[in-house]
Amino acid sequence: MIEIFSTAQAESESGIEFWNTLLGETYRGLIVDPVGQRFHAELKRWSLDGMTLTWPQSAAARISRSRAMRSDDALVLHVLHAGQCTVSHRGREAHLAPGDMVLCAAQEAYTFEAPERHQMLIVEFDQAMLASRMTDVEAHLARPVSGQFASTRILRNFLLSLWHEASANLDGPTSAVYSDTILSLVVAALQAEPSQAVAGDDPLLARIKGIVEARLGDAGLTPSAIADQIGMPLRTMQLACSKRGITLSNYIVRRRLEKARELLVNRPGVPVTAIAYELGFNDCAYFARRFHAAFGVSPTEFRTRH
Repeated sequence: MIEIFSTAQAESESGIEFWNTLLGETYRGLIVDPVGQRFHAELKRWSLDGMTLTWPQSAAARISRSRAMRSDDALVLHVLHAGQCTVSHRGREAHLAPGDMVLCAAQEAYTFEAPERHQMLIVEFDQAMLASRMTDVEAHLARPVSGQFASTRILRNFLLSLWHEASANLDGPTSAVYSDTILSLVVAALQAEPSQAVAGDDPLLARIKGIVEARLGDAGLTPSAIADQIGMPLRTMQLACSKRGITLSNYIVRRRLEKARELLVNRPGVPVTAIAYELGFNDCAYFARRFHAAFGVSPTEFRTRH
């Protein structure tokens, strides 16, 4: 059964005390420090066959988990659904864009810096559940996996499907099938990408992503413009991205569409055309076609559904 919580339920003005108590009950040692004076967040929580699934939506904040003594070795899968954040874990630091995922050790300290409103799809489970499927689990901890890979997108979409269908009593005898599918998809995603996606080990990719995020609204943002800003031949940069499974022109469009999807929900009073122009789309018909191709619905229909 899904539980739904919101800081609106809190009696205090900020709601942060309520939120931290709730998160501490869900994930031991987790603390949120809001960036702004007023803080609003929502959380969906669900237990599924030995797994704890949550879907938090939060204002800008710093989320930290302290080192904890546990009788079990649990893992926490984080899939960034909307917004931006930087994760620090095991001495590594990496920027996450929507769709990217990272696996963390629950008993160890880690932090997420989210400078804007964001959403995460989170699954916590016993490490033994994954270790029975792959022998090098430790090698994949704290190493972000790009959301550009098909296996990562499939995992993200499956988690979203579970949340959207959760009211259909998925907690019955078939729950083991769903948890088993999650684990299989996690393995596929982890094995799809080598470890060079870590920002600390791959400053070029981190810089490219940073430029894209900073210039999403710039209609002149192209692979050539990024190459000029970095001071690297275009062909060399494209080959470097290709080796990491990224086609830069597609990545730029994808990030704009993901940001548009977020703004359609968070700014209900802003016209669709205004959002398209704000994100560098000069042709609204082209924006609508690309949005439908990416998400299966038109921008207007997506806003109506959410």
